[in-house]
Amino acid sequence: MICHEAIRAFPGFSRIVPLSAFTTWRIGGLCAALFPESPESLADIMKWIGESGVPWSMLGRGSNILAPSAGWNGVVVCLRGSLAEAAFQGETLTAGAGAALPGLAGAACSLGLKGMVFAAGIPGTLGGAVFMNAGAYGECMADIVREVSVVYPGGETRKLTRLDCGFDYRTSVFQQTPGAIYRVVLRLARGNRADLRREAADLLEKRRRSFPVTVPNAGSVFKRPEQGPPPGMLLEQCGMKGFAVGGARFSPVHANFIENTRGADSEDVLALIRAAKRRVLEMTGFQIHEEIRVLGGES
Repeated sequence: MICHEAIRAFPGFSRIVPLSAFTTWRIGGLCAALFPESPESLADIMKWIGESGVPWSMLGRGSNILAPSAGWNGVVVCLRGSLAEAAFQGETLTAGAGAALPGLAGAACSLGLKGMVFAAGIPGTLGGAVFMNAGAYGECMADIVREVSVVYPGGETRKLTRLDCGFDYRTSVFQQTPGAIYRVVLRLARGNRADLRREAADLLEKRRRSFPVTVPNAGSVFKRPEQGPPPGMLLEQCGMKGFAVGGARFSPVHANFIENTRGADSEDVLALIRAAKRRVLEMTGFQIHEEIRVLGGES
């Protein structure tokens, strides 16, 4: 199940890793991982991926990923070095896609720059947030993205404007045309430093009260259906809150979160997802779709 070709092709920055250590669900078997530290090394990897046809995925902090417990015969690409660094200049933030989103949000607030408070408690990377058009409380990445640099399988590099990114609710063009996001430019605005820090602290406290932050989970599992109520409300109405399969259960704190309570595997989580989709459709008529991604397949 291990893609040893990747290990042989890039011996300087590759290794076999347990995906459970790279995902917030703490689920997943062994996989080959590549750790580029510069745009050049990432371009070399993407050129090889395009030529070899190896299945691949970017992997940031693994906060919206379900990895197979049996392992995956593909390659995960994890950005390091300059690809995880950030610099502020005036109201502009230029950062590697591997930079941690909460850290960037905190730094922006400390500098008196507004636009990123909503991201203070989102446990992902900047690249993952752009890929998903992550958001909360009425704001999202599409509001602040100015430019995105991407390298595609085969090695082609492009710079995309915000309009090129095709942002919509929890989606972007990168979900239809996969590429490795490696640098993002954000346009922020001047604000009051004390007010921003207070707002971020209030938001983090709200998250602590509303979400199961002490148990391994991957955040919101389902997207809000078009012209429908929040998925957590639908799931609770359908009796899914607290419903469990094996070591996985829908959280008693928030029904749109699946917790790994006691050594859950990927099949436990998939069984819960399928049961929830079926029950919500039967009882409410709404079709709900995953916000999380399943590495190497569909649920």
